[in-house]
Order: sequence, then C-alpha cells, then structure tokens
Amino acid sequence: MPNVATNEYDLPALTAGIQNQRLNNYVPRKNATILKNVISISANGANTGATFYQSKEFTVLQDAYAIKWIYTENILTESQYLFLVGTITKRIFGNYEWTNKAGWERIKDNCISLPVRNGKPDYDIMETFISAVQKLVIKNVVQYTAQKIQKSFELRQESKSLLEKAKQMVEHEIEGTK
Repeated sequence: MPNVATNEYDLPALTAGIQNQRLNNYVPRKNATILKNVISISANGANTGATFYQSKEFTVLQDAYAIKWIYTENILTESQYLFLVGTITKRIFGNYEWTNKAGWERIKDNCISLPVRNGKPDYDIMETFISAVQKLVIKNVVQYTAQKIQKSFELRQESKSLLEKAKQMVEHEIEGTK
C-alpha cells in the first residue's frame, strides 16, 4: 500500500498510527467501506485511544474503528465533532494499552459527559466552547509569534550594535598602528 495517493490507490486508510490523523496509507476504493464525518479511535499500540474527527472520505484497515454520532438527524458541525473528540479522548486515552486494547467491545459502555439542556445534548454550548478554545489558541499563537519577532528584532539590533562597536575597535586599532 502506498503512503502517497495514486490513480488507483486514492482512498486514505486508517490504522493505529497517530501521524496525519492515522491516515497513513492509500488503498483502492473498490470493495472498500468508505466513511466520512465520523470519529475514529485507535484501538491498539502506543496511541491506543487516540481520537480524531474525520471529515473526509477514508476507510479503516486495522487496529482502529470509526463511530458515528446517531443522536441527531443532522450531521454535526466540525466544532461539535471536535467537542465530542475531546470528551471521548479524555475518557479513554491513556486508559488502554497494547495488552489492554481499546477495542469497541471494551469501550462501548464508557460514558462521556456532555452539556445537556432539556434532557438533550446542548450543541450550542459545544459550539461556544470550541469557538472560545480556538480564539484562545489563536491569541496565544499571535502573542508567541509577536514575542519571537520582538526578540529577533532585539537580537538583530544588539548584533548591529556589537558589529558597530567591533568596527570602531578595529578602526581604532588601525589608527593606533599608523
């Protein structure tokens, strides 16, 4: 199986790895079960319980599975899926391992906590929470980048100052040898 898409092998295949959301190989579409807009969970290895939202078409190869949210007629938004991924990850990641795999039979009865309003999941709160987290991450990235740019600028200014001092010292030495 190639790890780069080709004309024949163009369907991403999910495994137990963690890089690229575990979509590490490509397979032919023929006879494949094609999934989309589901949550994938690694069932094996060092990444047992790693959970991702898969918004694009893929198939499952081994040591992983996909679950679909069935408690609404509508497809969930990306933010709602991300909220669910976070709650599932919190519940199962790190609680399973190679000898205690997070297979469906083991985890299917685990309960996850969701915000509820009038006895139903509160999707608006999920949206609001993920939006707030995204804004916080963006703010932190911007602050971090600004600090790095400022530090780089200060270092460049300091370097220029040191170069100027070195140049003056060399010129002074040259003047003194005349």
